[in-house]
Amino acid sequence: MMKYKLTKTSILVLLILATTAISVTLAKTDKISSNVFINGIKVGYLTKEEAVTVLEEKFQPLIDTAYIELRLNNKSWIMNYSDVGAYYDYEKYISQAYKNRQSNNIFTNVFKQFFSRSTRTDIIMPIAYNQNSILSLMDKISIESKTPASDATIKYGPNGFIYTEDIEGKVLDKASAQSLIIEKIESLETGILELPSIIEVAEIKKSDLIQVKDILGQFETKFNLKDVDRVSNISIATNNVSNTLLMPGETFSLNKTVGPRLEKYGFKMANVIVNNQLIKGVGGGVSQVASTLYNAALLSNLKIVQRRNHSIPSTYIGLGRDATITGDYIDLKFHYPILIYGQLLGDRLKYTIFGKNDFSNRSVKILTEIISRTEPIISIIEDPSLPSGNVIIEKTAYPSIVVKSYRKVFENGVEVYTEPLFTDRYPLVNGIKRIGTKPIPPKNETEMTLPVSASGKNTD
Repeated sequence: MMKYKLTKTSILVLLILATTAISVTLAKTDKISSNVFINGIKVGYLTKEEAVTVLEEKFQPLIDTAYIELRLNNKSWIMNYSDVGAYYDYEKYISQAYKNRQSNNIFTNVFKQFFSRSTRTDIIMPIAYNQNSILSLMDKISIESKTPASDATIKYGPNGFIYTEDIEGKVLDKASAQSLIIEKIESLETGILELPSIIEVAEIKKSDLIQVKDILGQFETKFNLKDVDRVSNISIATNNVSNTLLMPGETFSLNKTVGPRLEKYGFKMANVIVNNQLIKGVGGGVSQVASTLYNAALLSNLKIVQRRNHSIPSTYIGLGRDATITGDYIDLKFHYPILIYGQLLGDRLKYTIFGKNDFSNRSVKILTEIISRTEPIISIIEDPSLPSGNVIIEKTAYPSIVVKSYRKVFENGVEVYTEPLFTDRYPLVNGIKRIGTKPIPPKNETEMTLPVSASGKNTD
């Protein structure tokens, strides 16, 4: 029997031949190169199907059970990885691993297989997720966790001013929260995540409101207490307007503040002006609120943005000093940081406007000037159906009047400037008067005798 002595060289040759044989074998199969890892898991010597099974067994249970508890403002939400569509694209990265050894040339494949045994290949397989699902979750948490800032408030009453404090709010920092969540998902972490928030500052602060303390201007008008429906309308409108706060840059609208003049809101039928005549309509009397407030605003030296006079003169205020609102197309508006306070005092309607008075030596006067006046024509109609001496006003007459109004501003009693306000035109309304001509029949005269006493004498 012959004995063979193996030298180092022969051993090396045998190893090379063996490795080459294995490499040739692998090169002819569909298996992944030997020393390939995906996310630290070895997939070498495995077919694609085998590699998918190995990776799924390793990572799928983690995805199925992984969650993050999100916390903010003493509230919490459980976000399962499945809620945001988290998954691993096994096929994609296994195909990438397989391509490392694929070639149309078998010798090239043998070469790759031979050298892959001494060189480790690590492939990173990132976790995928649905960005839109994360954004939707952020929107939901933002709404449910938000503690909005509370503005300071101010009210005026019989005991003076009452304030409430402004309170800071907290709102989810969506951008930062999204980044933290993605970081957790990509690390396949499970646990608690405190979400970041942004401090929300109140728009109206008490420090601003305590400056609204001076009377800028006030005005009052009278009304007839016996006209209870009209008084009720004035009261409702004043309650809606009173304690209205306007901050810098805001515009006050009497229409919006009073709201629709409808019966379902408590407004009653009272005299309103339609086609230059007084008729019954819902909300009659609200224009007196407009006129009273308009004059308080004028005396407060506020800027009047929009205002319209009545079509006929008002009985409770002078020409050129009235204001009306109708529907939503005639309004009273002005700008300023102010508090409006209205009150009914017996038969008087009073509006006061508070603010910060930086000009304590300043005063305001409103002047009006009649530019023209044309008297109406009153048509006399003799009515034979109306008893003689009776008179019926069928249509009330009103003169045509053009009035200009001015605002004069004084400092220390000296006029500083005169501001033209509005030119008001009250249209001419001719009247109709019916006078009765029907003769009145004379009364029948009856003989009257004094009673006679038993003694035959007259008594008183």
